[in-house]
Amino acid sequence: MKYPVMVLIILGLTGVALAEGFDYDFVSGAYGQIDFDDFNVEGDVYGLGLSIGIADNIHMFADYQASDFDFGPDVSEWSAGIGINTPISDDMDVVAQLSYENVDLDVPGFGGFDDDGYGLSIGLRAAMSENVEINAGISYIDLSDSGDNTTFDAGFLFNLSETIALGVNGSWDDDVSIYRLTGRVYFGH
Repeated sequence: MKYPVMVLIILGLTGVALAEGFDYDFVSGAYGQIDFDDFNVEGDVYGLGLSIGIADNIHMFADYQASDFDFGPDVSEWSAGIGINTPISDDMDVVAQLSYENVDLDVPGFGGFDDDGYGLSIGLRAAMSENVEINAGISYIDLSDSGDNTTFDAGFLFNLSETIALGVNGSWDDDVSIYRLTGRVYFGH
């Protein structure tokens, strides 16, 4: 894990300029590890995302995440919604999002489980330098049958160019920790 982080740091310090303001037109991909603390269960997690700015300070988004565990169950989650992004300074945006959420659990030999609900999140995107962005936020999801959950998210991105960014992020709640390597391709330029 040390080697990829060092490469990202070196690439991030190469002087690539952060574009004026934040771009909300991008596709993203992620790979990481998920860990259920109470059950001592780990697995791989894969993610895809899309964000499209539809007006000044308004964007639509969709995200898909799949988790694969060694002992058989698979979890897929997707969300779609609308967000408001408001600059509070030249290098910081507040981002609030409302989403529809769906979770599907498939356990071989036992069947599956499907649930849906809504999500709310609020967070910050901050440019720490011309090419380094950090982000942090809190998310709340309320599913019809499974109850609710609150998650804290944080990460950083290195803008390698005006169109490509790489980074690391994490998500934590009472029972689950997720760590991901992420990539973004911006198409709004």
